[in-house]
Amino acid sequence: MPLVLADILAVLDAVDAPAAHLFGYSFGARAGFSLADSYPERMLSLISAGGTYRAPGGSVSELFFPGYDAALGAGGMAGFLDGWAVHSGGPIDPQTAAAFLANDPLALRAYFRQVELESGIADARLALLETPALLLAGTRDRERYLDSERAATLMPHASFRGLPGRTHGDTLKPAAEVLAAVIPFLASLDA
Repeated sequence: MPLVLADILAVLDAVDAPAAHLFGYSFGARAGFSLADSYPERMLSLISAGGTYRAPGGSVSELFFPGYDAALGAGGMAGFLDGWAVHSGGPIDPQTAAAFLANDPLALRAYFRQVELESGIADARLALLETPALLLAGTRDRERYLDSERAATLMPHASFRGLPGRTHGDTLKPAAEVLAAVIPFLASLDA
């Protein structure tokens, strides 16, 4: 996470942005929670979609499928996507599949291994985060749903919105319901 935060700060510095609104999905949301914890002065707001602030140990198997590591090692990204499709009971949408196929399977494998070791943010620290936040999660994405709901009760300026019937993989689609929450949230900050 320190490397990821350094990359985010480098991008903000490169565009001369002292602070920004951060919309993060899944790992991007985890990075957003970490940025709000470590560099709150660089954030105008946080929108977390399908994210968590907790230690993610064991979450990769739950999100994708048991045996994901072996699939990445033996079958590469195509093997990983095949295993994920079987586990989820249907094909992976073309945009998500394209995004994964553009990645290096060895790098993703190393990333997943590191994610299992991350510590997350303690509830006591979460209660100190002053960043305005909108936390979204699908009702069928149980762990992220419960974590987002809890975070909204702990963070002084956070609200939670469940997305009915959505899993982790389809948190953002269709977009209309997500935008119906995000646009008023951002407008309220401008007001």
